[in-house]
Amino acid sequence: LLRAQGLQTVIGGLHVTSCPDEAERHSDAVVIGEGEPVWHEVLADAQAQRLKPRYGPSAPFDLARSPLPRLDLLGPGARRRFTLQTERGCPLACEFCGASRLLGPFREKPLDLIERELDVICTRTARPVIELADDNTFAGGRDRWDLLEALGERGVRWFTEADWRIGEDLDTVKKLADAGCVQILMGVESPFI
Repeated sequence: LLRAQGLQTVIGGLHVTSCPDEAERHSDAVVIGEGEPVWHEVLADAQAQRLKPRYGPSAPFDLARSPLPRLDLLGPGARRRFTLQTERGCPLACEFCGASRLLGPFREKPLDLIERELDVICTRTARPVIELADDNTFAGGRDRWDLLEALGERGVRWFTEADWRIGEDLDTVKKLADAGCVQILMGVESPFI
């Protein structure tokens, strides 16, 4: 529909990364893998009306280089829900998990950058709801207490994904509600399928 109106279209994500040939039929360009390393090139090429069919990073994106969100660009109006990514992929790299297989190695964002992103969100909206756009928030090597403290100190409500092992850590489970957690999507994997 957008292409029929003469608008340049670029799509990406896990599905596009898995099926780029299919995706190319529906857009002017596709981004295979992570978008951050190539996004400036995509924008420059789009502005010059010379989009390439495919873009892809030459190396995994360093989450420490993640820019702070420009929520001021959203314009006026209340928004209650925001997204924040604290890590990418999962160190478990289960064979059925697309994110762990398609977007490079597991990486964690530095806590100080997470805190700055939280502050930007909290400046925009009092008591926001935040989706931690992680594949398995508590599976990495980061000190989970520091992350929970950063979330709890700001009074945000949040939800995320974790694997079944979180239920074995009762100290963390007890701390979740105090830190503002309102929901966890928990993966229960089984070899008995």
